[in-house]
Amino acid sequence: MLNNQLVEQYLQRINFQGNVNVDRETLHNLHQAHMESIPFENLDIHLGNKINLSIPQLFEKVVTKNRGGFCYELNYLFSEMLKACGFKVSLLSAQVFDGEIPGMEYDHLLLLIECEGILSIADVGFGDSFISPLELDSKPVEQRGYLYKITSQNDRYVLYRKKNEEEWLPQYIFTLNPQEIEAFTEMCEFQQTSSKSNFTKKSVCSIATKTGRLTISNGKFIETSHGKRSERLIADSRDYRQLLQRHFFMSLPNDISLFQWKMLSIKRL
Repeated sequence: MLNNQLVEQYLQRINFQGNVNVDRETLHNLHQAHMESIPFENLDIHLGNKINLSIPQLFEKVVTKNRGGFCYELNYLFSEMLKACGFKVSLLSAQVFDGEIPGMEYDHLLLLIECEGILSIADVGFGDSFISPLELDSKPVEQRGYLYKITSQNDRYVLYRKKNEEEWLPQYIFTLNPQEIEAFTEMCEFQQTSSKSNFTKKSVCSIATKTGRLTISNGKFIETSHGKRSERLIADSRDYRQLLQRHFFMSLPNDISLFQWKMLSIKRL
């Protein structure tokens, strides 16, 4: 568990202001602050850096070195911070949908939080997703232009999302069975190495803003604000670095090879 000093550093990393109370309002504020401060990114996979799921390593990467990560990193580290603050948190396994077909078990790590007698899911590691935790028994909830709902049948829950008049699309399916981080090790390795993994096919760095989202992916810089989208091609490695620094406050090593730049900038065919 993180000690008080590390928790304070974490809160500074996510620009959280105010008292940390064990209540739903604080939980929502922490979740939103995290989404708007720490990017969802998989750059280490394309730089050839193995992802380590130990808390000291994750803390150094995400908090000390001002990086982001994907679900196994961000949600696991967030869960440890919440626990240190007094929240009751469990790790859950989810299967992400590809169209109508769910992926493999442990495909995604999300969080179950019990607070003030209410069960909610939290997820700061799914990229373009809900900003505040979603209650399991809630009706459709609108968050920044999207509607979210959770349906259940027996012990299975499905998260759905829709925009405007579009159809509801399933995001992932999960149960409430608590998991230990070791259960995700094999899939975390798969996501980093398999040609079937979406994370090896393209690099991404994306973060929520107050009005939309900023994303670098496949050689493009994409900005959405108030429902409007704009994109441009990234000119070169210098432009790439400047975008990372200006919008994500991230710096990468100077000794990145041309091959690594191509992996960061171009979709693998």
